[in-house]
Amino acid sequence: MPLFIWYLASEDTTILMIAWPKSMNYLVMSGMVLLVLGKLQFRLQKIVDGYRAHVVQTITTPSESLLNELRTVEEMKRQ
Repeated sequence: MPLFIWYLASEDTTILMIAWPKSMNYLVMSGMVLLVLGKLQFRLQKIVDGYRAHVVQTITTPSESLLNELRTVEEMKRQ
């Protein structure tokens, strides 16, 4: 008995739609839904991890480098 799953996605909204046959056992159905939700959570976590790494690489590291440069300039001014 197939479980039909599809995503509707736009720029600001994502909808997960799940449809199942009426004859499907609720225990089997709930297990399959939990499996799908687990896979979705894993995919979302990979996206968030990639975003986090990108933020560190493009914002945090250059900012820290700039602050170190400013500290060096301040120390040079004091001398």
